[in-house]
Amino acid sequence: MKSNKQFAFFLFQLPVCLLVGVLLSFAYSMRVHDQPSVDWLVALLLAIGLDVLFTWRNSREEKKQNGGG
Repeated sequence: MKSNKQFAFFLFQLPVCLLVGVLLSFAYSMRVHDQPSVDWLVALLLAIGLDVLFTWRNSREEKKQNGGG
């Protein structure tokens, strides 16, 4: 049950993190290369990394609230 809830949270948050990843990749390309482009691999890796971080942090806070450590 708990892993299903975490997986649902992960999937719910993935589009938002993907948008953030795309914006960061776009901003980086504008700053460094002076041309607008999106590196989709970097954007996807950023999105997954951010999403895993937020999901992990949420599960830790949920454990604290339930008194589980």
